[in-house]
Amino acid sequence: MKERIEELDVIRGYAIFGILICNIVLFNYPIEYLSQYFSDNLAWLDQGAAYLRFNFFGDKTFSVFSLLFGIGIGMQCRNARDGFTTYHLVRMILLLIIGLVHALLIWYGDILALYAVLGLLVLTMIRLPIRVLVAISIVIFLWPTFQTVLMRNGVLQFNFAGHDLHPLKELIAMNTRQGLIGHLKYNVWQILPTVQFYLSGTLYHSLSMIILGVALGRKGVIYHFDQQISIYRKLLFSTGTIVVIWNLYQLFFFDRKEMGDPTQFYVYWGFFNISLLGQTFFVVAALMLLMRTGWGYKLVGAFRYLGRMSLTNYLLHSLLGLLIFKVLGFYGQSSPSIDLLLAVLLTVFQIALSRLWLNKYGSGPVEKLWKRLSAQVAKLIR
Repeated sequence: MKERIEELDVIRGYAIFGILICNIVLFNYPIEYLSQYFSDNLAWLDQGAAYLRFNFFGDKTFSVFSLLFGIGIGMQCRNARDGFTTYHLVRMILLLIIGLVHALLIWYGDILALYAVLGLLVLTMIRLPIRVLVAISIVIFLWPTFQTVLMRNGVLQFNFAGHDLHPLKELIAMNTRQGLIGHLKYNVWQILPTVQFYLSGTLYHSLSMIILGVALGRKGVIYHFDQQISIYRKLLFSTGTIVVIWNLYQLFFFDRKEMGDPTQFYVYWGFFNISLLGQTFFVVAALMLLMRTGWGYKLVGAFRYLGRMSLTNYLLHSLLGLLIFKVLGFYGQSSPSIDLLLAVLLTVFQIALSRLWLNKYGSGPVEKLWKRLSAQVAKLIR
């Protein structure tokens, strides 16, 4: 059985690309004024870039990445003989450390620490029957909907702690003119709001997709793709229909001003969650099928280099963002269209860099260190 599955690397690489499109806005602008950032840039190019970011990437690529994270855990569990639990515990603890360092020193919006915590939580249910895992995944995915309904009807309340809202110019100056101290100060300020944001829904959707991924990885469906092409074609058609309906709703029926009306809000919330699932599996099906055609492989195959070094490239996103926007002083001066173009250019750069690195060393530097330390520490514990 081959060690790496190229299709998974391609899907993972696409997800890394989508995550950069989402995060690059947060690299260059204070999150407190993000709505103003979009409302102040209303040129058609900026509106188009904002539409693409929200409707085709947004939470969708994080769901894809969460699904693959779970598939990886499930495959390791399926293939492991002895010591899986210890090895997994060590891997997640090391990932948590990497994530916390990343959040405090480089970028507050880190997702690795969350994945590490959810990876530890998944260990408590990883040996459950496949059907039970799928059922748990569905319930957890639906929880944010129940939570939202209860909150809007006053049954449930979350009193999230906030912090003083500083003027936009002050926050931009903090992230540029105040150097390292200002950068670290702003990171610390954003840790609690980031945790609160995850608790509002992202945590549950990510956990749901991770658990579903574990079920798929344990079942080994990824090893039998050639026997499941017809299934992926049906999946592509059904989820593609969902994506089209969501975009038609966004273009012709959605009105943000009507979100105060309960009926309009619940219609929007329902469409959003269905589209989240639909686009997640549309991406998986589309990339799986494209990899089986000559022109399709040429179109998306380069993502495999990005995906094989996904952890390294994710961290590199933040480092590049720090360099471009804070060190070079462009923080607060971008626009949605420029951000989108920059994300594409940085992805091309990362693909080229990853290809050169992999041809010489075989695996990403952070991946190699993480794997080696995990194996050594797990061996010492056992």
